[in-house]
Amino acid sequence: MKRSADESNNVFIAANQFEGVRSGYFYGMGEQGLGYYLDLQEAQQQSQNCHAKKQSKVSFEDMNQRMVDSYKTLNRVCKMITGKKAEKALSMLGTLVRTEGCLSSRENCTLIVTTLRDLESKNGLTHPGLVATIVAALAANISNLESEEDRVDVATWFLSACCPAKLRTDDTYVFVKAITKVNEAIQALEKSFCEAATKRCDAILHCIAVAWPIYLTKPWARTSLESCVLAAAKKRIHFSSPQQKRLDFYTTGVYERRHGPAARDAFSRSTVRVANSVAHPLRDVRPKNQIFR
Repeated sequence: MKRSADESNNVFIAANQFEGVRSGYFYGMGEQGLGYYLDLQEAQQQSQNCHAKKQSKVSFEDMNQRMVDSYKTLNRVCKMITGKKAEKALSMLGTLVRTEGCLSSRENCTLIVTTLRDLESKNGLTHPGLVATIVAALAANISNLESEEDRVDVATWFLSACCPAKLRTDDTYVFVKAITKVNEAIQALEKSFCEAATKRCDAILHCIAVAWPIYLTKPWARTSLESCVLAAAKKRIHFSSPQQKRLDFYTTGVYERRHGPAARDAFSRSTVRVANSVAHPLRDVRPKNQIFR
């Protein structure tokens, strides 16, 4: 039923009988008698919905404008990174990536990854603390990276820049969580000697090297790091020859710590190892009390 303009502003409309549904009103007996009373809750809800619709429209427009502005700002900052003001530019970029919505754009993520890749090729990833902040933000938004190459590079940078800082800790939870990330990287290794694979293996060995002093001094670090080293030993063939020598040092250290120094002597009397064997030579060494009979 249609209402006149005057009726639309009334709180109460008298009616001796029900005359049909009126939008925003309910029919009943109230303080002013029988008739249509204004439904205040519905009116308030309509007002809120109207306001929210206006706000969402404005927010969407503002968001698009912010995305355009953030890309322009990122572009200017990224151009500074490979210059003389690299440290200042990295600090500014670290602030920008923590801004809400900055990494929701794939274009922004690609620009940052490309800039870090250029920086790595020219000067290396200097200022590791600043780089770690940027890489951690990228890793949290890794699904917004378009290419597989970008995702691999970010994962490698995360290992080399973020994990070592978390491995230099006395916090068991933080340490184990970082080692878990290293373990995941080891499990994802594939047989390839391309530059990206070599960087990934170097990052894994760097993390193990950082955690090694903790392993030697803190009993709570023993289980998690040993599992990490032994997992890497099973994929030894994926590492280059110089990397295999570094890996063998840590694997030997784990077996000597488990079985005692006699483990090395027991290996020296065993059969000669196959040159391309994936496993570390001490993998099958028996416990200390079973070495000599």
